[in-house]
Amino acid sequence: MNISIQVSGDCWYNQPEIEQLLANTPGNTDLVLDLNSEGPSLQRLGISSVIDAWLAQHNQDPATVTVTRWSNSAEQIRYNTRLCSIPRSHFWRMSHLYKTEPVDYFPHNTNCLFGLFLGRGTIPRNVILYQIQQQWADKFLISRLKSYTPEGTGVPEPWDIRNQSGWKLLESLSDWLPDNQHEQLFEFFRTTEFTSIDNRTVRDQFGDTANHGIHNRSMLEHYHKFSIELVCETYTLGNTFFPTEKTIRPIMGTKPWLIHGPPSYIQRLKQLGFQSFDSLWDERYDQLEGPARWAAMQKIINTLTRLNSVSLNMLLEQAHQIALFNRQQLNKFLDHDNQNV
Repeated sequence: MNISIQVSGDCWYNQPEIEQLLANTPGNTDLVLDLNSEGPSLQRLGISSVIDAWLAQHNQDPATVTVTRWSNSAEQIRYNTRLCSIPRSHFWRMSHLYKTEPVDYFPHNTNCLFGLFLGRGTIPRNVILYQIQQQWADKFLISRLKSYTPEGTGVPEPWDIRNQSGWKLLESLSDWLPDNQHEQLFEFFRTTEFTSIDNRTVRDQFGDTANHGIHNRSMLEHYHKFSIELVCETYTLGNTFFPTEKTIRPIMGTKPWLIHGPPSYIQRLKQLGFQSFDSLWDERYDQLEGPARWAAMQKIINTLTRLNSVSLNMLLEQAHQIALFNRQQLNKFLDHDNQNV
């Protein structure tokens, strides 16, 4: 029996339907869990627990469960896997669609030290955007995709900032902000208009592969306007490693980065042959997740924004050399994929 697991970010939004489906599924049924090319932690989202409970109820072997189209190369599971993008997510291959030549943007002479480009408005991204606007609005080039709600899906894009009924959402707003600040945050999003610098919507970003390439190429046209990209990845909790275009695009665009992702995310990029920026700023934040990770990243942002122009340009020139190396490593990925087409 094929079971479509609907996840997007650290949210499982068809859990009730799956639990009801399994309640009516007899033992001795082989299950095929289709993750639809997403890369969540099955354990952290509770997917493994639901399946294991059904297996235990029917005294059934985990080998009768197959996971397909799952793009998490970090987590080990007891089930079989088939058509999984391991060890690298499909987003590496998709970067063929927006390949550009390396560029040199130094010395730093832009108005914005950082760039932040957001799509769907998850709770972490919304809070990060809000706090950046409160503290460093003049230091960031910000682009936020216009919202789009696909008809018939029941899934708002961007997500509502508050919890959705019936969804397994791993983070609540209270994890990120004290309750007495919530209304201020809601008011901020009600009254603030955000710009998409390439005038695109969430639908453009998550459309077909041709649109994906066009969207990312159009974003790269703005990379001369900032020096360091703040990346807010899709999966940020648990044992997961699923790099998307959010990480790959700054590598393509020869940019250093700070990454809000899951624990050991940067370490796993290094295992793929990329270099990090731990010689220039404190990357121990990579051991953390959620609000603790973001709090550690804010300290780096504060430090960098307080550097004088001479020190900042020296640091950014070193960061650019690392970014050039990473761009070369990405070329190796693309060349390898071309040879195996």
